[in-house]
Amino acid sequence: MHHLLNAVIIFDEIQTVPVKCMALFNGAINFLNRVGNTTTILCTATQPDFSNISKDISLENVKGELINAVEGNFTQLKRVEIKNCCAMEPYTIKNAATFIWERKAQVNSLLVVVNKIKTAKDLFRYLQKNEEDVETQNIESTKGVLAQDTRLFLLTGDQCPEHKKDVLDELLKALKKEEQVLCISTSLIEAGVDISFQAAIRNMTKLDSIVQTAGRVNRNGERGLGYCYVINLEEGSYEHMSEIRLGQKWSNVIFYKAEQEKKNILLPELMKEYFDDYYNDSECSGNFKYPIDGGRRSIYELLTLKRNQTGPKLNWKIQFKRAAENFKVIDEDMTIVLVPYLEEGQELMRQIEDV
Repeated sequence: MHHLLNAVIIFDEIQTVPVKCMALFNGAINFLNRVGNTTTILCTATQPDFSNISKDISLENVKGELINAVEGNFTQLKRVEIKNCCAMEPYTIKNAATFIWERKAQVNSLLVVVNKIKTAKDLFRYLQKNEEDVETQNIESTKGVLAQDTRLFLLTGDQCPEHKKDVLDELLKALKKEEQVLCISTSLIEAGVDISFQAAIRNMTKLDSIVQTAGRVNRNGERGLGYCYVINLEEGSYEHMSEIRLGQKWSNVIFYKAEQEKKNILLPELMKEYFDDYYNDSECSGNFKYPIDGGRRSIYELLTLKRNQTGPKLNWKIQFKRAAENFKVIDEDMTIVLVPYLEEGQELMRQIEDV
């Protein structure tokens, strides 16, 4: 961390910091600010308020926005409107497909973002079920009944990096040529991808994720106003996806308030209220310090000392090794696999098999 002293550090897409890493992240930033003479800039279109959480782990010395009149700018620069199209009964794949066909008939390009890889695949297969298959160098793309020349794309974390890159490249080319395009994706398209569709559909999730999807609509102001439609597509249990489950809960609250008060859901004041509700939910705040051992301890506790710590300093214990052993950048236990993608991948596999 000493390499970051006396510096200006810019964090982009700050809303993607996992809840379990909140205390670790804020603690590191506070140290750099207090001890390291460092200035930190947090960038995002959906700014979470890290200074308004548990006092012992909140972000200190927050100076506020770098620009003035943020809400006025949001209104003046409005390029997209979010519409709540959730139904009393959750959408099935069939219902969602009908909704997608109706929305696609109104625009040249449509993005659909769901929460689970399986849902993305099921929806993709359903949409292409009655269509003519077209092989485009191993890229999932079809032409069919949506419109005579509509191309259907799939983007998920199940695709190897090279495959995702090829799909994105082909998708960007199609959009640039203003072809008829329908893309089914998981949330991987929400951050770090400079792409623009005429409209989008987002399955209900965290409000910041919904806004990120909306940010892929009319991105460069090509149209007067683009639309992002929010639906409640049934995707099964979110038992192991607590951030999405909680996000849906508090997003619904904010959507209801926005509709009652006739406010734009994109306003920073509503985003702040959403994050206040979300972070103060006991199920969320209980995970700020990266719990381990069934919640009995946390990595944050392993790396900190009490202010009133007594005894010789050489005897003070900070458990770096145990913290490192328990920390995971990605929750899922993953096994790296080699994929025989395209001729290059197949050739590499043959070389390995020959060894």
